[in-house]
Amino acid sequence: EGNFGHHESKLENTGADKFKSDDSSYALRLKEVLKLWQGNTITAGAEWRRYGGTAKDVSSGTYYLDEKFMYDTSMYALMEQNVFKNIFSVNGGARYSYNSEYGDYTAWQAGAAVRPLEKTKLYTNVAKGFKFPDIRQVYLKGMFPQSNPNPDLKPETYTSAEVGIEQQLMDKVFANAAVYRIWSKDKFIYTTQWINADDFNYNGAEANVTMQALQWLAINAGYSYIDNEQDGSFLPYVPRHKANGGVTLTVGDFKTQLEGEYVKGIYADTAGVKEFDGYFVANAKVSYTVMQKYTAFVSFYNITDKEYSTFAVSNPTQTQFWEYPMPGFHFIAGLSATF
Repeated sequence: EGNFGHHESKLENTGADKFKSDDSSYALRLKEVLKLWQGNTITAGAEWRRYGGTAKDVSSGTYYLDEKFMYDTSMYALMEQNVFKNIFSVNGGARYSYNSEYGDYTAWQAGAAVRPLEKTKLYTNVAKGFKFPDIRQVYLKGMFPQSNPNPDLKPETYTSAEVGIEQQLMDKVFANAAVYRIWSKDKFIYTTQWINADDFNYNGAEANVTMQALQWLAINAGYSYIDNEQDGSFLPYVPRHKANGGVTLTVGDFKTQLEGEYVKGIYADTAGVKEFDGYFVANAKVSYTVMQKYTAFVSFYNITDKEYSTFAVSNPTQTQFWEYPMPGFHFIAGLSATF
């Protein structure tokens, strides 16, 4: 798959060109599912991704980012085994990733589930994960006041534990609820530059309901809560409240999806001085599948062209903040194949 972007901005008072950027992202993904014996499922795959671009101050000719690219290569495998007529199941897997700037990291996960009743499933999972810094955090410089790159930024790592329940409420209504805790290390936060924070541990909960209202109509709704405050400090860029809902229409080989999301309680700093306004964003996707293998799709993002921000930079004392606007209406078209 590929994604290409071109962005321009002008000075508000004169209308002269100010900022211009070109970015691209290429990805190749392979996935294989095997069933070696009864109750067994093995999923294995590999991914490769290259991303980056150029950003320039047109008025001064200065480059914020000059033809900088990164690439990731990953391999993963996951096995699930059901026993006792699917009453009990266990799963485990690992993912190895190599990044062109940060070397290799390994993530893992393990879990178990039990069905005490035909329509009830209890489950638990533990996992160790990581997140590589992106190009903006490491190399982008000068776009905003006091915006400085941090080449010493380390990957963020975390360990998570979760318990939850899945319940069939009626023939075509399903519900899921879970609580979890995350222990994070070297989490990315922004002061006058991106830095690694001290250990930050937090709790969360989520719930969702799906309903197959008609053969061609599915409805879903969900809510998640994260306690993003610890000892008087806020966890930047992690929303406290998130609610979402959507509908899916399927007619023959055509599928149309419409979804909306409301987000509130995002902070730009650990002191909680800057809180972003809550926002609602609607997206849509239309797809057509041929021979049950090949799918053409068009995804529409922010279809109401909502103006909102989820990132800001500040002066050294963090008394002033400059918001970075999120993209307005845009779309992506693509093709996918399953073998």
